[in-house]
Amino acid sequence: MYRTSVHSPDCKNRAGEPEKMLLSHTGRVIPVLREQLLKEYVLGIGDAYEMFGVYCKAFGVDEVVDTRMIILRPVGAKTAEAFISVKNAVTQYMGDKNILLNTVINDFLLIITTVIDKDEIIAEIEKVRSAVKKESKCSITAVYSKVSNLAAAPSSYEHLQNYIGYYFYSGSDVTVYENDIKTNKAEIQLNPDYNALEHAVNSGDRKKLGSALDS
Repeated sequence: MYRTSVHSPDCKNRAGEPEKMLLSHTGRVIPVLREQLLKEYVLGIGDAYEMFGVYCKAFGVDEVVDTRMIILRPVGAKTAEAFISVKNAVTQYMGDKNILLNTVINDFLLIITTVIDKDEIIAEIEKVRSAVKKESKCSITAVYSKVSNLAAAPSSYEHLQNYIGYYFYSGSDVTVYENDIKTNKAEIQLNPDYNALEHAVNSGDRKKLGSALDS
């Protein structure tokens, strides 16, 4: 009596299918993982310092590389396309090779770039603003930080947050340098957490993003 081997060619082929599927999606998984690891470090989520070490080692990033942090808020964004167009414009005009992080936090975008020249930063922000305004009719309010190394990103972000409220929620279409901001910290009020909006933009789910914007 013959028995069918559990290691027949057909079984082996089927067993390898999940691995092949995973490998076929690697190109899409890696950018998401890269963004998530650095984002969690900036926000101090979980074992942030350990994850930062993993991030630097896995992606060959120097932890003391000089960077600037930029926060962009699309004022008057009412559609899914408005937020998506900002992310796309950042990639296009700031250069993907220069961007370490381009992600949504609450109702604004956080960018970390290796471009540190002030004039170049301002010019790139203007290009992004012009492209977004042409495509989605919304304005961009921006604030950018002084130069600091990547390892200091959490403290840079915390410091930058202390000064963005007055300008961001006044609805002004302006670009502001961190050192030029003079305001009373006690008067700054930031909008509540927009977890649904953030998740929808990062996932690329336009239907979900539309619902988040309507809520």
